[in-house]
This record gives sequence, structure tokens and C-alpha cells, in this order.
Amino acid sequence: MAVNKYAAIRHRIIDQKIGNKYQPYPSKEELRQACEEALYGSISGDNISDSTIEKDLQYLKMNYDAPIKFSRSHHGYYYSKEGYSIDLNADQIEAIKMAANVLSQFKNTEIFSEFHSAIDKILDRVNISPDIQDKAIQQYVQFETAPVIIGTEYLGDILQAIKNKVSIKIGYQKFQSDIIKQRSINPYLLREYQNRWYVVGFDNDDEFVKIYSLDRIVELFVTPVQFKMDQNFGYDRFFKYNIGITTLDKEPEDILLVASPLDGSYLKSQPLHWSQNVIVDNKSECKIRLRVVVTKELAMKILSMGSGVKVISPKSLRDQIANEIEKSRQNYL
Repeated sequence: MAVNKYAAIRHRIIDQKIGNKYQPYPSKEELRQACEEALYGSISGDNISDSTIEKDLQYLKMNYDAPIKFSRSHHGYYYSKEGYSIDLNADQIEAIKMAANVLSQFKNTEIFSEFHSAIDKILDRVNISPDIQDKAIQQYVQFETAPVIIGTEYLGDILQAIKNKVSIKIGYQKFQSDIIKQRSINPYLLREYQNRWYVVGFDNDDEFVKIYSLDRIVELFVTPVQFKMDQNFGYDRFFKYNIGITTLDKEPEDILLVASPLDGSYLKSQPLHWSQNVIVDNKSECKIRLRVVVTKELAMKILSMGSGVKVISPKSLRDQIANEIEKSRQNYL
């Protein structure tokens, strides 16, 4: 039986609320308020009634075989099967198509600028075949796939901890070390860089904001301990002038690069940083200026472009790149 888009959204919200292990046993009223707030921006009860939620619960039981039970002791609903979540069906597939069309209208706006590549990939997939479960297209279209990275199994738990503002405890093992250190973290942000995931948060042991790679986490436990975010932490300020994941207590510098016309074309099509500006662009060269903190990731980006790009200033970065090139040259003598 087909359902309208509002019912499909309610079903997904109800599923998420009942399956939220950090805020378990939602009542019927809490389910109703969550649905109404998501769809109408209020919890007044003017748009969604208790009877609508009752019908939705019954629909999920009948059409998804959802193991929804009511706990009298906790006065709320739960899944009797641990880890259950409703499967993607025709309603959700249609919702994805609809969402893709909506995203296409906003992908170039400032608020979505960071996600344009992800949005484009979704749109490409939907446009190639209206049936997003059509596996036959793999015979003639191959999308880039990221390598499987250790640690992604922690993404869901860390995200829920961030949303619910509860601390996590991790066992962390650095590269080239056999020691597993236990850390207590107030997680603020998940950040991806070059197919690796990192958690940014306040380290309760060292008492300052640090970054941990998920692929070095060997164990994770979500605690019930609530925390308040450090008011001095700002997402934008923390990474605003950084390329990559490294953050240093340094001021950003003006970086001047000169590239061949061909390599300049690549830099223009995929800027190194949001601050990048083209100041000279002709048949002989392309000069680019950006304002960033000098980090290892910046140097690696420049080195990856080989002889096609040269650092003009600052001299410290120019010398750093020259030293790395010389070290590489020595490897082949």
C-alpha cells in the first residue's frame, strides 16, 4: 500500500525515535511532537493527532513487521529486537529521488557549498537510472569507491553522542605504538579528510580540544555523562584556515603559488582552499594566492602536483618544499 510523503517522513522519524538507544522508550506524545516539529515546526497538536501516531505504529507493525512493544514500566515504546530499523522500501526510494531533485536546486548556494560534490554524486546516480537499486548499471558505469577504512563502525555511536551531548571513552593506539591509552572525550564534531574519519572534541584528561582518528580507536564506550560544549570552540574558526585535519596554534599566512597553464586549470577547477584567488591567468602562467596555516597537509598537496606548481612565498614554505624534493631525489641515487 502506497503512503503519502508526509506519512513516509513520520514513519522514518518514529523509527529513529524508537531506535534511539540514548533516549529510549519515547512516549506516544513524544513521537507525536517529534513528527509535528519536523514537518510543521511546532508541537501544538494542530496538525498531527495521537490517533495518527497510533495508525503509524500499526502501519509499521503490519507492513514492516516492526517489533514495536510498549513498556509499562518505562511508559514508552521500544523495539524488542535489538538494533532493528525499518528497511528502505519504495516509499523511501521515492523520497530519495524527491530529495535529490530538491538538492539540485540548492547545491550551489553558500549553505551547501561544502557538500556539492556529495550532492553531485547523488544526482549523478539518480539521473543515470531512475531505479536506484538497478545493479545492471554497474556493467557500464563505475563510480569511484573509497577504500574500506577501519573505524567507520564507530561513526553512528559518536554521532549520537555528539547529538545527545554525552561523553565517550575510547581506547586509542597511535601508529608505531603497542600502547593503548584510555581517553575520555566530549565529542564536538566528526570530520572526514581523504577517506578517513576524525572526531574533534574536548579531551577531559588533557583539558583541551584534540583530534582523534577513528581508525586508531580500538574500543569505544558511550557514557551517560552529559557535558556542555566549550564556549570558546567554534567549528568555523577551528578549521577555517586549515587544509586537512592538522590544527596548529599559528596565524594563517598568504601563500603565493605559480602554476603552468595546464596545472592552473586543475587548481581553478578544484581549489586548494576556499580563500584561493587567481591573481594572474594568461598563456604562460597562472598565479594563485590563498591564506592558510602552513601544515603538513598543505605541503603534501603542493608536492603531489610535482613540477607543475611552484611556491613563490613565503620563503619558509618554499624551503620546506625544496627540502622534501631533495630528500625524495636522494632516494633514487
